[in-house]
Amino acid sequence: MRRLARCVVLLMVAGGGFCARAVADHQEATTDKCTHALKQNWTELSNGKKYFASDEYDNVEWSVAKGACEKSGSGLASIEREEEMQLLLDAFPEIGFHASYWLSASDVGRRAGDFRWGGGPDLPKDSPWWSHDQPSTFRPGRETCVMVLANKLHDLPCSSTHRYLCQLPANCKSS
Repeated sequence: MRRLARCVVLLMVAGGGFCARAVADHQEATTDKCTHALKQNWTELSNGKKYFASDEYDNVEWSVAKGACEKSGSGLASIEREEEMQLLLDAFPEIGFHASYWLSASDVGRRAGDFRWGGGPDLPKDSPWWSHDQPSTFRPGRETCVMVLANKLHDLPCSSTHRYLCQLPANCKSS
């Protein structure tokens, strides 16, 4: 992605042919991914974001859930604001009661307990979104992933099985 950003700058400054092709290839790949993703049944929330919830028969490990979302042109959902959590609960009421869903947050590839949303922003251990006594299962040498159940976040071994919630990238728009 850094190489693409440099190409965009070079393209604007010098009009480089290689960079023009790199930018065009990236835009084409993004368009193809979005076109494929938009063929699924997405739920659009009032914040403009689109989500897809796996059904009750799709209980899988976190890495499988992540792969399923990526295969559909999306990623596991990241919750950035309290309002977003409420919108998700309103759109998918089963999250608030009996169903557990994998989200993008994990400490995979990082220090135990260093949770991040999909490799991006931190998910602090003192966040009010965590359920009582959570996070709790992180230990050195054991990766843990985050799921939502009963309106709260829980950390569990990534090998446990749950449903999953995918989020469509912001640059994918319905036509």
